[in-house]
This record gives sequence, C-alpha cells and structure tokens, in this order.
Amino acid sequence: MDRHAEAIDLGVERGLVEKSGAHFALEGERIGQGRERAIEWLRANPEAFERLVARLREPPTVPAVAAVA
Repeated sequence: MDRHAEAIDLGVERGLVEKSGAHFALEGERIGQGRERAIEWLRANPEAFERLVARLREPPTVPAVAAVA
C-alpha cells in the first residue's frame, strides 16, 4: 500500500485527518475533495506528510476514566 494513502486512512481512523463528506482536512486546512486528491496533496507537501506520520507514530490517547469509589 502507498505510504501516503495509508497515512490518510490511519489519520481519518485516529481523528488526525478530518473527513466531512468527500472533503479531507489536516490541521484545519482543506487538503482535497476525495481521497485521491488528499493523497496527492500529501505527496506535494512533504513537511505536512512527515508531521502526520510523526503524530501517527505517537501512542493513541485513551480518554481518562473517572475512578469509581
């Protein structure tokens, strides 16, 4: 699988890439209408791709659960 495509898919799954209908956004910036356009945008913006990959490598955050007394 293409690294850029995988980053988009994992980013959406982990909430790092926003998907609204066919539109994709990264860090609040629209990066493409449709998955293929978003992948192309990541290829054209290697710094943003590297930031996304770095965030994907971080352990997922788990919401804190209130202690039950």
